Amino acid sequence: MLALAESVLMLLMLSFFIRTCKLLASKCKPNGPSHHICLLSCFRTLVLMSLHLLITTELDDDASKLTKVPAKPTKLAMAAISTWRNMMSSVTNLNSPVDEDVDWLNSLLGSCLTWNSNTSTTHPFPDLQSMVLLALVDGDNNMFSCRILKKILFTIRLVLKLQEEAITNGSPFKLSRLDALLNYQSRKKSKLPVLTSIPVTIDLLKNKSVLAYVNMPSDHLKLLATNPVKAKSMFAMPDHMPDQFVCLQQGKKWRTHKNFQQPMFTHNKIDFWSGMLLSLPVALPMPVSFYNVLLPENNHFVHIETKRTSMRVKKLLQVDASPIDIDFCFSVSPRKIDPVLPVHWSLLLVPHFLKRHIPQDLDNLNNKNHFYKVRIAMITLFTNDMLGSWSKQYNPYKSWSMKCAALSFEEKSLIENIYFLSAILKKDGASGMSLLPVFVKDLKMLEAGLVMFSAEDNEHVLVVGPLLWIEADTPCHSELCGLRASTCLTAEKLKDEIHYTGSHASRTKERYQIATSTPDRSSTILDAPLTGKNFKASELSFQYMAMNVLLDLDSFDPSTNTPVEILHNILLGVAKYLVTDLVKVVLKGHPGLLNKLIDSLNEYEKSQGLSRKFTRLLRHCGSFLGRDFKILVQILPIVLATEFVNDNDLSLITPCFVHLGRLCSLVFVRAVNLIQKLYFYDKNCGIEGHKPYTSKPKVQLLTHLPDDLQRFGTALHYETEKGEQFNKHIREHLMHTNRLNTSRDVCLKFAKQAVMRHVIDGGSWMNKDGQREHYGGDTAVFLHENVDKNFQDILFGRLRDFANNNDIDNIADLPPRNNTFGVFVLNESRDQPVHYIIGKVSSLRVEHYRVESSAHGQENNFLLA
Repeated sequence: MLALAESVLMLLMLSFFIRTCKLLASKCKPNGPSHHICLLSCFRTLVLMSLHLLITTELDDDASKLTKVPAKPTKLAMAAISTWRNMMSSVTNLNSPVDEDVDWLNSLLGSCLTWNSNTSTTHPFPDLQSMVLLALVDGDNNMFSCRILKKILFTIRLVLKLQEEAITNGSPFKLSRLDALLNYQSRKKSKLPVLTSIPVTIDLLKNKSVLAYVNMPSDHLKLLATNPVKAKSMFAMPDHMPDQFVCLQQGKKWRTHKNFQQPMFTHNKIDFWSGMLLSLPVALPMPVSFYNVLLPENNHFVHIETKRTSMRVKKLLQVDASPIDIDFCFSVSPRKIDPVLPVHWSLLLVPHFLKRHIPQDLDNLNNKNHFYKVRIAMITLFTNDMLGSWSKQYNPYKSWSMKCAALSFEEKSLIENIYFLSAILKKDGASGMSLLPVFVKDLKMLEAGLVMFSAEDNEHVLVVGPLLWIEADTPCHSELCGLRASTCLTAEKLKDEIHYTGSHASRTKERYQIATSTPDRSSTILDAPLTGKNFKASELSFQYMAMNVLLDLDSFDPSTNTPVEILHNILLGVAKYLVTDLVKVVLKGHPGLLNKLIDSLNEYEKSQGLSRKFTRLLRHCGSFLGRDFKILVQILPIVLATEFVNDNDLSLITPCFVHLGRLCSLVFVRAVNLIQKLYFYDKNCGIEGHKPYTSKPKVQLLTHLPDDLQRFGTALHYETEKGEQFNKHIREHLMHTNRLNTSRDVCLKFAKQAVMRHVIDGGSWMNKDGQREHYGGDTAVFLHENVDKNFQDILFGRLRDFANNNDIDNIADLPPRNNTFGVFVLNESRDQPVHYIIGKVSSLRVEHYRVESSAHGQENNFLLA
């Protein structure tokens, strides 16, 4: 077969050569036709001799193979025979017209374009659909990321699957129009639910105004309450578990603030309200707090104990509906009997402010419960500055978002559980504070309670949404607290250790209310913190007026509900100060020590014990991110305490790093004496260019960290890192608008996302006729068969969940890696005490290391293994 192919190729070359010569000869008009015939005769002779040689050598002296058609001819054989016949006809016919030869030559060359008859008809593409998709990707300058392409391909597969099912079932199938995808919310025939963005006109200075759009917190809660997936975790009661701060429900504010207390609970389909008299069995302790009521025999008086009792009641016998005369009630303690206390009097006579009647035409007419059930859904707000350009240098915006506080830490860290509220361009005096009156108006309605349908209770309930805190960085918190500058805590700056290291008396909400009573802040604050003197509010740095409306909220106190944020105050605060001072001040004139420090840090790149490696250059410490400082505070204290123990130039700053490392390892449990070490370093550092740490606002704010830990729990819950990461999604939406009405366009996009997740989760909504509905049967079947991890990851953004820079994953779920150090627990019987060892993973085994403790190691917070 190979010889035959080579022979055919030679024949093609000869044929081409002959016909070219005939064509040239026909153009030689000066010499006449005789030269034409003579030239062709010479070439014919040459061709015949070549063909004879070719046939005798390559075809085994049997030229008939080219003149006879085989019994089962192949495509290659048929092509060879046809070529041979045409060539022989042209060679032996001297009078054949040149035009016919040219036509034959063109057809021959055209057939040669199909150089391989086995090539696919869609060559060079594998198939036509690949051609279309490649044209989509590389046809023009529109850019597609791998994530978008993966999303497109996944969507095409689902659509093709739906088309196949439609053909099988004989049902119609068509694709939606572009307008139906982009603008369904404004089409009358659309039956999809809509989360309406509210337009708000904000008045600015110089008689200017700006139009902004807001997705209200109450609208988000209404949507979440009807979502069977989200409703299970958005409501929560206070948790009084002692000596534990695992969740926000265990924080002091959640456990003690009146707006966060559950006024009723349901047991055996009976609602029990605060202030009811209940009959409880003894020794059948559900979480409930109550006052024991004693009814002495043969006595008309009612004794109410002053001490409140907490029990876990498993069974309630009944509600005692017998009337009580308040004149015969007394509050009793072990030592005395007093007239009824105000707390007892309000429980007996004053209905709870959340006790609201159910209209008979709203729910079941035969509903025996005449009051709405109450569900508490705490929320937190986050605000931050961001830039609406790819370069992150121009178009400053202020964004607001919301979370449900009852979610677990893992759930709050998911992008799908952050709900966008608004973004406003900071221009002509407009800022995020300009939106506070709008939010406060909505939050006040949530504090009073709004009737919503609950998928968890399958009925209308009264949802109360008090505000737990507002997350922000230091400058934003200063605005929220109405302060002129975050450096000004009191009227006088005391230059002693007590001022910097002691616990400061916090401002109170009453002082804020006094300060806002006069527009010019001329009202007098009595007994100012630390001084005990009287000052005008303006002298105590109360300035911003936009925060005045926050004081209208019962659940929010600017003095205590703006918790210290560890990302900006520790990592981008104290850690940045220390690292920058170490590199650019302390080691500025000691290149040898700096190189030794760099070499020591490079050694840690080989360690498997650290989940992240430090790969930056120390001289660029001014541009480090929070995650870079998070790695350094784990390494630098040990390096300085072990490698530079005898170096006098670093002896003062090393204790600061040691205590910073201890604070970062224990900040989620308790605080340490870092500020005292910083103050000692400031007092004794004689290096030129050193700027005192303890006078910086972020260091002073750390004195409030222990109170925040008690009030809200672990600091991980109110770090702003996830909110900062959410800014990139807002920025992407801003970049894909036409910049004519960015606030409206971004609000609309996030509202559509919330509604789509709500529908897919099986949530219900009210149609235009006021009837509650949810997705149909075919939609339910399709979602049941196709909604899996890939569906959620690709179409609903779970592949873009926030990066975990805190390493809070369950370490037991991570595969062991060689050369990884850690603390291990020996698996022994339940009767044996738990035994911990320090070791290193080596080939799926753990090598046990002996721990050496020394006075120097204990002082510098490290052990040697």
